[in-house]
Amino acid sequence: MENTTTQNVTGNFLNSSDTLNGTGSRGPTHSSQASFYVSLVLIWIPGFFTNLLALFFIIRDIKKAIFPAIVLLLVLCTSDLIATCFSFTHSMLKMFVPGFDYDKCASLSILHAFFKLYSGVMNVLMAVDRVMAICTPFYYKRHVSVNTWKVGSLIAAAAVATLNLFPLMGLGSFTGIRNTGEIYCTSVGYKAKWIERVYGFAFSLAGIICIFAIVGLNAVLIRALLRLSSKVVSFVPSETTISTTGNDSNSSKANQTSFEIAFAKLMLGLATVYLVCDTPYNVLFFLQQFNITLEQGVAGYIHLLAGFSYTCDPMVYILIRKTKRSRLKDLCCNRNGSNVTTN
Repeated sequence: MENTTTQNVTGNFLNSSDTLNGTGSRGPTHSSQASFYVSLVLIWIPGFFTNLLALFFIIRDIKKAIFPAIVLLLVLCTSDLIATCFSFTHSMLKMFVPGFDYDKCASLSILHAFFKLYSGVMNVLMAVDRVMAICTPFYYKRHVSVNTWKVGSLIAAAAVATLNLFPLMGLGSFTGIRNTGEIYCTSVGYKAKWIERVYGFAFSLAGIICIFAIVGLNAVLIRALLRLSSKVVSFVPSETTISTTGNDSNSSKANQTSFEIAFAKLMLGLATVYLVCDTPYNVLFFLQQFNITLEQGVAGYIHLLAGFSYTCDPMVYILIRKTKRSRLKDLCCNRNGSNVTTN
């Protein structure tokens, strides 16, 4: 019962449990209803409200002062919110709307895969942003703007969408066949024909590349932060040795640097969530391309863990933002031309 319920929960996030040979017309089973309520309580309700709350804070911060990195946060939280709502809607349709045909399978597979891969790409872009801001601050301030990441987010969305259209180009398939002969809906499962495995390999490899990129970039970022943190401490001037004008200027620079460090820590937190929740998910699909399968219970927990990333992302932002709110306020005042003092 536990494994069956867990597997059905995974179907709420990746439509791998939807059958296309008529069995989908049956009413919801006890285990599918149980999995629905588990997902509702653990993921959908907290995911919906935490993402809304995070978006509220982000939009309020943008009204005070907009800067490049917060655009990436806005896109990530918006994507997580849409993914959570879509997952809930998909499960409602699957439980209460009879008949699940190929067209529905194809459209749902494209959307499910899009949100998962796009989340990884956005984490890579955020890591790139922080590395540039901390390691090459002069280049970052001159060449990276809000429009840079607006365009970058759109290009990333177009690239991920194009990849997820591979099955429509004959480089994949939206269906699979179980050992029982039952046809089910899956775009990244094992395919008998090599040409139909192209999408599965491309999707899983893209996710693994994102993982390595995030690890590498954040390793560079952590090293830079350790060096910069010590510099910020010694950078704050003494009031007894520096004039008032010079003190205000240097304090403003110190606050600016301190904020960059605080925002980098936020990005590190989001990257950690992605690595913990989605690394097993991408490795699982990569193994499936070689027809290597795990026990249903293990695969179920991997999918469930991947679903938690939609809830954890906004929670990380809300918790870290609360502790760094004064620094954000100082940065906003500084950009508006006000004097900033260091506590």
